[in-house]
Amino acid sequence: MSLKKFANFNELFSFQKNENTQNRVDDCVNVIVTFLKDNEIETWTEFIETSKFDKFVIGKIIDSYCDDLNDLNQVRFKLRLKLSDSNQLKDMIKEYESLEEYEKCSEIKSEIKKRIK
Repeated sequence: MSLKKFANFNELFSFQKNENTQNRVDDCVNVIVTFLKDNEIETWTEFIETSKFDKFVIGKIIDSYCDDLNDLNQVRFKLRLKLSDSNQLKDMIKEYESLEEYEKCSEIKSEIKKRIK
């Protein structure tokens, strides 16, 4: 699996930077999710428990796409949204309600509804 990771590492950084912030965030999340799935990491729990190498690669991907802390927070939110199971999503709703981030709560609820269908 290490050789596959190394080959993926080189592929991940051959991109053209998108200037639109939202597209850049979405592109970053898609690249990370692809990397994770290629390395058999499919859930938020598995993501949290990844190896140092995986964390290093993910950090480099994020550094390549994110310009500021706001971008980083958006990437983290969307990545967590994609990888979390329904119970984790419900916990996220509570977390973001306490922070009064109602727009994010709405996104989480939409994701839960999509998964139910």
